[in-house]
This record gives sequence, C-alpha cells and structure tokens, in this order.
Amino acid sequence: MTQVPSLDAIAADPGKAHTLPRPALVALAVTLQGVWMAVQTALLASVPVESEMLTHEETCDAGEVARLFGVSKSTVEHHARTRLPYQSFLIPDTRPMMFSRSKIDRYIRQRAGASVDESSVGLRGVNTGRRPRTQPSSPGGAAS
Repeated sequence: MTQVPSLDAIAADPGKAHTLPRPALVALAVTLQGVWMAVQTALLASVPVESEMLTHEETCDAGEVARLFGVSKSTVEHHARTRLPYQSFLIPDTRPMMFSRSKIDRYIRQRAGASVDESSVGLRGVNTGRRPRTQPSSPGGAAS
C-alpha cells in the first residue's frame, strides 16, 4: 500500500500528487474538501456582524424617517419590523427604534433614479434625464 503524503507535504512539493494512485487522490480530495469547508466556515464566522459595523454610522429615529418618506411616525413604527422598505433600514436591537441614514439615502437615490453622487442627496426628481416636451409642428410644415 502506498504511503499518502500529508497536505502540507503536497503543498510543499505539488509533484508528489502525480505519483499517487487514484484512490489515494480521492482520499486526499475528500480530506481537502473537509479542510476547505472548515476554513470557509471560520472565515464567515469572523466577518463583523452588520450591527457591529454600524456603530459609527449616522442614525435617525422613526420621526425623521417618517418626515423623509412623507408618512406618519406611527406608520414607520408599525411597519419597521415587518415591511419593506422600513425593515431594511432598521438597526436591530435598538431601543428606541433607530434607522440607518446611509441605507435610507441610498434607497431614496435609487428610487429617484439619481446618480450615486452624494451632492444629489435630497434632490429627489431633479435632473431625471427626461427631455422637455416640445410643441408639435403644424401640419404640412408651413410656418404661420
């Protein structure tokens, strides 16, 4: 039976893999897949949670969100945990409810069709790219 080198040994000298029989290569592939999954899981677990990343972000309360969207404060509070778009702005586990201002601004820009340019924030509907209406020309092209 062929001695199977360790993954470290193959990493140091990849040519060793070419000398192994197929069953040994399959066994190494299965081991490698297990190591790969463990590493990926550890990497994903080490990513900061979104609420941790928002610690320095500008926030706003339900009253300000209501003003921005032209709805009542009670509407924002009622729908914040269950309905979009309010649910996507809510910062979890905050009392009183707090919302991410950057997410709200990004949503408003997308809905307005504006560019990502920060200077356009708050200018909803301005410069949407529409051409001005023109007066139809008279029939026959004759001038009056």
